[in-house]
Amino acid sequence: METTLKKITNPLQSQILRIGILFIALASTIFVLSDSLVLKENLLPISTINYILLIIFVLINIPNFKNKEFPRAIKTALWFQASALGFISCFSMNRNIEVFKTSATWLNVIIAIFIVLCVLQPIADTLSKWLKITFYAALGVCLLMLNYYAIILVPIYAFGLIGIIFFGVGIHAFIPALISFLIIIHIVKTQQIAKISFLGGYFTALVLIIVGIFIVSKRVEHINKLCNYDAMNNDGSLPTWINVAQQLDNNYLNYHILKNEFNNRNLNLFSFGEIERSFNNDLKQKHDPLVTLSCLFTPNLELTKDDKLKTLISMNNNSNLSESRLWDGFDLKTKFVGTHVAINTAERIAYTEKLLSIVNTKKWGTQEAIYTFTLPKDGVVTGLSLWINGVEEKAVLTSKNKATNAYNTIVGVENRDPSVIHWKEGNTVSVRVYPCNNIEDRKVKICIAAPMKVENNKLIYETIKITGTDLSDCEERIQIREANTLLGIDLPYGFDKENNQFVRESKLDLDFSFSLNCPRIMEKSFSHNGYTYSLIDLPTEYDYKTTNVIYLDLNKSWTKNDLESVLSTFKNKTICYATPSQELVYITIDDFKDVYEYAHEIQFSLFPFYL
Repeated sequence: METTLKKITNPLQSQILRIGILFIALASTIFVLSDSLVLKENLLPISTINYILLIIFVLINIPNFKNKEFPRAIKTALWFQASALGFISCFSMNRNIEVFKTSATWLNVIIAIFIVLCVLQPIADTLSKWLKITFYAALGVCLLMLNYYAIILVPIYAFGLIGIIFFGVGIHAFIPALISFLIIIHIVKTQQIAKISFLGGYFTALVLIIVGIFIVSKRVEHINKLCNYDAMNNDGSLPTWINVAQQLDNNYLNYHILKNEFNNRNLNLFSFGEIERSFNNDLKQKHDPLVTLSCLFTPNLELTKDDKLKTLISMNNNSNLSESRLWDGFDLKTKFVGTHVAINTAERIAYTEKLLSIVNTKKWGTQEAIYTFTLPKDGVVTGLSLWINGVEEKAVLTSKNKATNAYNTIVGVENRDPSVIHWKEGNTVSVRVYPCNNIEDRKVKICIAAPMKVENNKLIYETIKITGTDLSDCEERIQIREANTLLGIDLPYGFDKENNQFVRESKLDLDFSFSLNCPRIMEKSFSHNGYTYSLIDLPTEYDYKTTNVIYLDLNKSWTKNDLESVLSTFKNKTICYATPSQELVYITIDDFKDVYEYAHEIQFSLFPFYL
């Protein structure tokens, strides 16, 4: 055995290392699929399976680690494979004993790169010069990530020591520190080019983190300045958050600054105790080291929690974020949406049914799903159904207070199966569904009738827009009935004709629309309470007015041509616009450049009609 091992020139020729790669592939697959796997409660959790793989791998290799004649290259490779299995086990365990929130996307990429590097480590020194430099530079970046975890886990090391007593589970708290130590020892013994590449990757990542913290700090200062300017100039007619939302770009950085508890006096690194569970799934926090570290070195954000939430709602055009909850819905996903459309061309009305199937990705517990539906203009809800024990149960119409009280009583006290729909501001309605558990998918259906738009002698159908419980991986089946009677229909790509309907199966399409020929309105009527009603085309009448003052509702949607055209056309008129502080500013064509730059700093306008 010893002679055979010494003759190996490529460590991957070792049967032992091939077994390690198999273990890593199996653990990675289990981890990736664990969200979609539904296990019965009497089976071992996914996290335990990956932990068992780690223990088995270490146990079968203890003799190899003790054997002084065993090749050092293979020992090092085994340590790296154990590190990969340990790191996967850490994140698997985190899904059952949640220490951190779900990792940010960029952090997931670095974690995946580290696992790949652990697999490739045995052949690192056989790579070409530039591939070797890339390998060790990437390993330096990964060490910085491991150092971050090792440091911020210090507060729970005591719990980890206690946890080691219980089947060794507590060792997970120390794995990042142990891997960091292993990598440093390995780098000390590598070639000079590997050391330089490694240090280059490590310190380049460190500099980028510092620059990122600086950028975040400046952005927080900018938001605080907007709050201070509002305090100076606002007469109290509008709340502070409106001024901030108007002047704040809707980008990744601003979104995450507002979403997180950005206060270094109240920094909470770990999941337990987070306040966001009172809000909807759309505000679910993610573990982002850049945000965590920035909290330590940046000013406190002066917006209140309520103002941050309202600013987020405005930036994302999503009132669903502010729905208060009786139960959280963080582990719910919308698996399927069935859209059934029927068109009454004679009366120019579209009838739409939306069937939603909701799945709970956890193995225990019940949660609450909340959706917001945006209806077409003048649309009305005609029905709501919830499937209970496989049977469709229809909702009844009652007052808002009675419906809310009944729902809260059932969900909070009686623990039965309710659903409720509320009319919200404008043309939106919210739907709440409970309980959503892992026993069966929850199904709810909403029915909506709405008049169709008429453009260029065409009827336009617009789908019912949905926000709410995770729609990211949702499949949709659209069925349009009575296909043979819909003349001149112009459908998007992907529809097939099945019997007497058009059908398409695809990812959820929130902007789905189509057009068809617009026939004459049928001349028929009905009588009720002594009155007779009939449909006719709405006549268009124009009444020309003249004005001496032109008011511009400026925001970033204005193009240069738009603004220049208005200023040129009405150059002999008085022209003005309103600032976020509701002050009217008078302008001329000479102010074009300054006004255009100002307009593109305003995300949305709120014109003071009362003035």
